[in-house]
Amino acid sequence: MISFAGRVVLVAGAARGIGAATARRLAAAGASVVLGDLDFDGAEATAAAIRDAAATREAGGQAHATGYDQADEDSVCALVREAVDR
Repeated sequence: MISFAGRVVLVAGAARGIGAATARRLAAAGASVVLGDLDFDGAEATAAAIRDAAATREAGGQAHATGYDQADEDSVCALVREAVDR
């Protein structure tokens, strides 16, 4: 697996399905992940699962959930700014 240690990765649509699986995989590879989704509670559940799984690994596990609406340009810009700030 490629290492993503020291990288911050933004995953949109991370509350469930492919987005959640992608976020978990990137975190397992060492990335800090910013999870965005209209379903904030779902994104937070994915982030919590990543943080819980990190307790058994040496790297990865940093996850932050944020709610956003991809139909709202200001919301998308705020999500990207959050990822850049991290």
